Amino acid sequence: MGVIEDKKGSIWISTRNGLNRMLNRSLENQKSSTSKSNQILFKNYMFGDGFLGVNAYTGSIFQDSRNQIWIGTGDRLICYHPEGEVPDTISPNIQLSSIALFNENVNWIDLALNNDTSFTLGNGVNVSDFKFNGLSKWYSVPQNLSLAYNNNYLTFKYIGIATRSPYKIRYQYKLDGLEDNWNAITDRNEAPYGNIPNGTYTFKVKAMNSEGYWSNEIHYTFTIRAPWWKTWWFRILAAAAVAASVYGVYRYRLNQILRVQSIRNKIAHDLHDDIGSTLNSISIYSEIAKQQTVQQLNALEMIGESSRKVIDSMSDIVWAINSDNDSFEKIILRMRSLSYNLLHAKNIQHIFKVDESLNDQKLSIEDRRNFYLIFKEALNNLVKYSAATKAEIYLEKNHTNVALSIKDNGKGFDVNNEYNGNGLISMKQRAKEMNATIEITSSLNEGTKIELKFKTS
Repeated sequence: MGVIEDKKGSIWISTRNGLNRMLNRSLENQKSSTSKSNQILFKNYMFGDGFLGVNAYTGSIFQDSRNQIWIGTGDRLICYHPEGEVPDTISPNIQLSSIALFNENVNWIDLALNNDTSFTLGNGVNVSDFKFNGLSKWYSVPQNLSLAYNNNYLTFKYIGIATRSPYKIRYQYKLDGLEDNWNAITDRNEAPYGNIPNGTYTFKVKAMNSEGYWSNEIHYTFTIRAPWWKTWWFRILAAAAVAASVYGVYRYRLNQILRVQSIRNKIAHDLHDDIGSTLNSISIYSEIAKQQTVQQLNALEMIGESSRKVIDSMSDIVWAINSDNDSFEKIILRMRSLSYNLLHAKNIQHIFKVDESLNDQKLSIEDRRNFYLIFKEALNNLVKYSAATKAEIYLEKNHTNVALSIKDNGKGFDVNNEYNGNGLISMKQRAKEMNATIEITSSLNEGTKIELKFKTS
């Protein structure tokens, strides 16, 4: 209903329900042991604070020359005397008052006296196999509480004790081991946590009085034990059983893998040393001859170009059958290198984004070669024919599905008229061989997009 700024920079706001003051100051300058951040503190003056008016009038708020604040309300004129207010600079005391299970209070004293090992709550939940080694003073909270994995719904109840205005106490809490950050400041004096995973946790809580002074934190550590099937001894037994059952199969598979890998590596080595070096020599000789005999220029250029293509193709074959390149990580590295070299040479800006979870996936020799050659053919077509200035390449994974997308902003083409080109036909055939689907969409002056989708094991 009214707003003014006093001579100390505080903002006063009158409402239908009371008077508010906003103090723009740093809490870290106060005598607080826990607050380390700058905050804007709102203080509310209500009936308990001496603000007895009802329904403040619009614009009826004023500060006089003696720094007194006057507020006009429906039944009286109220004056605030700043010298009469003594701030509560004593930090509140915070205590953990009880721990409830499944929203029900527990008589921990009786459990300790009777040495009970199980009990049933009023809602029918059975609590068993719990442990604690003593009770806290005054509130009798169980110390070092240890609960079974299925008794994991806890409510922590606490109380802040202040010298003045206890109804204005605010709290902040967190559960270390489950939460990284403190929860929002609240006036609730309990914190429920349900379905807590097994582990050791520390509950922390602190209280703030009406002037913004924080108490020290209190810490309470407890444990939710793991179920038997998650214990270390069960895992050791399960691992031993699995190892024993697969030992014979493992020996057979190991011998087969070593034999196949030896053959693959030998083929890759022979192709690289013999055929690759010979074709590379042909390419070099053709370049030398081209400089000496002008009349043979066209023929020699064809020889050189053909030799380079064969060398390039042979490099792809050698790479595809090499067992060191089975992982998707190696495929991605080769794809990045190819795309950078081709697109950079044509000044085509490009984006290459890959789902990192693909790195550990494996592909067979055939699928790896087909996948890479489809990518290579699509990239070559983009560079040669699209006249594009930008390209986007995405490689993504969704469960067992892998999707490759290559998109450009080039001149496009009529798919219905040109879809029978050798390159496009080859891409379709390779997609069929690897049980993949390929979709090519394009239109004149609107670019081209190629999408390849297939499943991995």
